[in-house]
Amino acid sequence: IQTEWRNTLCMPRQVCLDVGKEFGAATNTFYKPPCVSVYRCGGCCNSEEQ
Repeated sequence: IQTEWRNTLCMPRQVCLDVGKEFGAATNTFYKPPCVSVYRCGGCCNSEEQ
């Protein structure tokens, strides 16, 4: 149980981000690379600030 608890804590986690969707690009705009790896809050977070 302790291992699962640690795995679900609120902490930055690496995710793949679609650049065009994130920035709301126009249909005639292309990004290269189209996806980037970033760290975002993940797990059981109680609020946006955490």
